[in-house]
Amino acid sequence: MLNIIPAFISEMLRKGKPHGTLSGSTVFVDISGFTSMTEQLMSHGKKGAEVLSGIINRVFSPPISLAREAGGFISTFGGDSFAVVMPDRSLNEASSLSSAITSSIMERSRQRTPLGDFDIGVKAGIAEGEIEWGILGRKGCRAYYFRGEPVARSALEATSAAGVGSPRDGSGSAPPRGRSPARVRSSVAAEFVPTAVISGKPGGEFRDVVPVFVSFSEPSSHEELDQFVSSALDAAESYGGYVSGLYFEEKGPLMLVLFGAPVSYESNAARAADFSLAVLGSGSLPCRIGVSQGVAYAGFVGGRSRYTYTALGDTVNTAARIACAIDWNRIALSGSVAQAIENEFFLSVGEELVLKGKSRPEKVHLLEERLPVDRRALFDISMVGRERELSEVCFIPERVIETGEFGGFACIYGEAGAGKSLLLDRVLERY
Repeated sequence: MLNIIPAFISEMLRKGKPHGTLSGSTVFVDISGFTSMTEQLMSHGKKGAEVLSGIINRVFSPPISLAREAGGFISTFGGDSFAVVMPDRSLNEASSLSSAITSSIMERSRQRTPLGDFDIGVKAGIAEGEIEWGILGRKGCRAYYFRGEPVARSALEATSAAGVGSPRDGSGSAPPRGRSPARVRSSVAAEFVPTAVISGKPGGEFRDVVPVFVSFSEPSSHEELDQFVSSALDAAESYGGYVSGLYFEEKGPLMLVLFGAPVSYESNAARAADFSLAVLGSGSLPCRIGVSQGVAYAGFVGGRSRYTYTALGDTVNTAARIACAIDWNRIALSGSVAQAIENEFFLSVGEELVLKGKSRPEKVHLLEERLPVDRRALFDISMVGRERELSEVCFIPERVIETGEFGGFACIYGEAGAGKSLLLDRVLERY
């Protein structure tokens, strides 16, 4: 699963070129129907995730192969959309590729599965001109981007276009056989994504995630963008988030950071809140941040020659729409996130937002700051029935103190609320 980044970016990194421009064309493809499909298949658990993964592979693989055969490559995935960059290709060539991709998707637009039939649609846009690209961050913690007038215009054309075609049954169609894709070395892929993604297997699962969308103002230079994104990358690494994508489309620059996938922690919502405060506090670019929480499909999206790891579902869309609807330099939380962190952060009540795809206004809460922690108040309770565990853990520091030798280590695990933090607090009290 190494083609998680474009081979073009891999080659530029190898050559030591962090930034540049290229002339060519872009194709933006927006596939509809996956959000409602995801929500319906969630009720079927693991089987539903397997069905969804199969549909994703059948629908995405042929267009990715077509793009490669036409001299282009997938620059970015945005959930159920993707962008193609075609270096040194004309607008006519982009138009031909766009037609081929939309035809390919419409041939598979009715997916018949054991769990029901699902219809998808597609819209596409094209543009040509100068495209800026760049590699951001530091060694072991990087991101990349493609931006410029062609990138934004093709996305705008796609989102404003009418849908293409009518459903056709393509549930059994196989991807075309193209030439073998260029492989990205694992050491290069590890510069951009965590090991959990690189070593992952095709497919995905339904899991609870906290998606964070950061909408930020258009930077005036590569250096200004690098400063902002580098701070966000460092914050994501510190708080356990995964930077799923960096997008320059018709809505302006956006960054998606996932908490809870591919790695999950007990405090995903609080980690997302701390990350959001850190990004807003960096101050290098005006931004606005939307945070939601819920069950989504988390896994690989794409085809055999080019994948990404991301999350699909209504909760992801909600975070994006919140971010684009609020005032600048604000952090807005959905009700589920606010409820999860209300004892750890100071929140204020925000307005009710009318969001696309929602039948009712979404009431959001504004994240202001983290509350000061009173450790004694937090653990001012009695510990019952953990004397044996306390003695076993304390043996380690006692041995170090008495002998000066390595005392070993202890692994403390258990269900949420079992008292792990309280046990550690009692250890700290002694030493």
